[in-house]
Amino acid sequence: APAPLVVTSVSDTSASLAWTSVGTSTGYLVERKAAYAADWQVVAITPETSAGVDDSALQPGTAWQYRVTAFNLAGTSPISNVATAALPTTFAQWRLDWGIDPGATSDSDADLDGVGLLAEYAVALSPHAADSEALFDVSAADGGLQLTYFRARADVAYHVETSDDLSGWSAVGVDQGGPGPWVTASVPVFAEERKFLRLRVTLLPGASGE
Repeated sequence: APAPLVVTSVSDTSASLAWTSVGTSTGYLVERKAAYAADWQVVAITPETSAGVDDSALQPGTAWQYRVTAFNLAGTSPISNVATAALPTTFAQWRLDWGIDPGATSDSDADLDGVGLLAEYAVALSPHAADSEALFDVSAADGGLQLTYFRARADVAYHVETSDDLSGWSAVGVDQGGPGPWVTASVPVFAEERKFLRLRVTLLPGASGE
């Protein structure tokens, strides 16, 4: 497989990718999808001398996922790792780009997926599609509960909190994970304990909001 596939740079409407070439390939198939979508689309078919591609004219403020497959006359290679590119924007600009009602509050949930506007912005979901499962994953592992999510924005503070009754929430005892962009936060769960996790997001001071 042509790995590792990495995002080398992003702009408001473009992303640049690079990968390690496969010596026996005669070309590469590059695919992308919006991070909240299911279907992959072909971006480019490049020659064997290529070890990267620039993808332009993208929807601003969206997270895009990419994968690459090498091919030759004998067939195709395994698919590469998936690389995610989050295009820079602000919450205010994101609302304009997606046509959000100016009167909608940050916790509005018009697509009824249980995720408010600010949270959808924070993890690069679509505000018009019920897609909350695309960039969130909750699992039990290693004697604890884990929440994995995509940290898409530099102007947002991310806090994973825990509760045992869905009423009182606290970040105390929660391992917040690494810097991202994919982050796995966790909390230990002991015998007979019941734990829940949630992601709380806030705009950083000075960020362009509503």
